Amino acid sequence: MTLRTILVGILLAVSALQPAHAFEAIDRHITGLAIRNLVWSGFQTRAEVEEIIVEEYLDPSELSDADRQWIGQETAGLFEEKRDEEKSWPKETDVDHLEAAFEQLRKAEIIALHYAGNTQSDGRSDAGDEYHARKDAGRSSRGWVFYHSQDVDGALASGELYLAFGAFENPDQMAPVIAREAMAVLAQHGLKASWDGDIGQRIRIAPFTWRKRNLAD
Repeated sequence: MTLRTILVGILLAVSALQPAHAFEAIDRHITGLAIRNLVWSGFQTRAEVEEIIVEEYLDPSELSDADRQWIGQETAGLFEEKRDEEKSWPKETDVDHLEAAFEQLRKAEIIALHYAGNTQSDGRSDAGDEYHARKDAGRSSRGWVFYHSQDVDGALASGELYLAFGAFENPDQMAPVIAREAMAVLAQHGLKASWDGDIGQRIRIAPFTWRKRNLAD
């Protein structure tokens, strides 16, 4: 699952909520919201955001020079706004703590994936791909945890993040073990996680403030 595929999925999900006539011409309000989501997710550069909006989210053949200029200005302005906001962020954010927790889980034979597709199905597929890659490299994997793009949108909107989890063998018995291990590691990194004991439900981290510093341009 490539980053471009993930981002396109996010944008299509946003546009699907709009009336069919909304994109007969560029809708600057909705397009601006899409740009904001991409910028605040923190996973791509300014140039990548502009390219995705122009080439994937919108039809480039229908864009006027004024539209393209506006997209560039809107993207630049939102990056500047976010960079100003980043100055007031703590040195380590919840996302930094999550990254450290995921790194620790990987060392414990648990695959931990950031931004794994657009859905839980995508994430499970990515976890399976990583399982086989690790196996080919002589590394074992007991289970997995991940969040996907819609979970990032949810964290931005609600201040909580959900993690899917599972086990590769004996899932009914081992998935709860993976969940408890993941929550213990999250707690070690200052993140409050809860789970109701049902393997059909996900781990909830709350409160969780999504603050991911953007890549350099």
